[in-house]
Amino acid sequence: MTRTWYISGARRGVGKTYLAKHLCAVLPTSIYVKCGRGRPRSGKSANYFRTKGELNAFIAKCDGSYENVVIEANTYTQRKPGNINIFLDARSTANDIRTDADNLKKNADICVSSGESRSDWEAVLEAHVNNPALIDAVLDILSEQQRWISSSSLKVRSKIWFVNSEGDHVFGSGLAQLLVEVEHLGSLNAAAKRIKISNQNAKQAVEKAEKHFGHQLIHPGPGGDEAGGSKLTPAGKRMVALYIRLSEKTAAFVDEVFDEAIAEELGNIKELP
Repeated sequence: MTRTWYISGARRGVGKTYLAKHLCAVLPTSIYVKCGRGRPRSGKSANYFRTKGELNAFIAKCDGSYENVVIEANTYTQRKPGNINIFLDARSTANDIRTDADNLKKNADICVSSGESRSDWEAVLEAHVNNPALIDAVLDILSEQQRWISSSSLKVRSKIWFVNSEGDHVFGSGLAQLLVEVEHLGSLNAAAKRIKISNQNAKQAVEKAEKHFGHQLIHPGPGGDEAGGSKLTPAGKRMVALYIRLSEKTAAFVDEVFDEAIAEELGNIKELP
């Protein structure tokens, strides 16, 4: 039985696509789908539908082939269509809130906003997912989304890399993003174009990482790098999931230390430029 994850949001720019793709990176045998009213933009989801009928027909075809279908859609406000429905709230200062945002929020199983509890999300996930490690990975992604919604005007950024014994970078955020795009677009060249790097640099980055780890990261499609059908290998998915989880845990730790340092150094100052 295919499990569906519906993601809606209070407005544009709350991170629906970001969340969907990061969920796909950790959910086993998953696929990303978008349902909207406009025209699909170049480089976006290859599985784009404009009507509920088209979307539901596609989901039915996925049954037996995919364990998880992650759907970015703001089209369901009256009922709960999927197994897990996630609503992304906007920052308190945001404008242009959708007129149906209250309905979307009401119909959500999980609401990601500044006032929600991780334990509440965990209870929902435990009802649908029988894998504690996977639940933790999803909770980490949701928590990162919540931190972004709740964050102040001044932030700190952190980044991690995997390096070899000589200190050379073999895996970082760029390669992780490239692999996520390969999984969604089905082509290394299309993925390179999407993240605005050359095909040669993309291929070299993948080959360097494969040589170091001793595992193939991408199953090429039958037509090579330019054709569709390329997918991440199990090792590739594990590397992406590991990198994302480490990055999120590192970011959470850095945020905590930063908040403590700001409070200690600045006392009662409430705003920073």
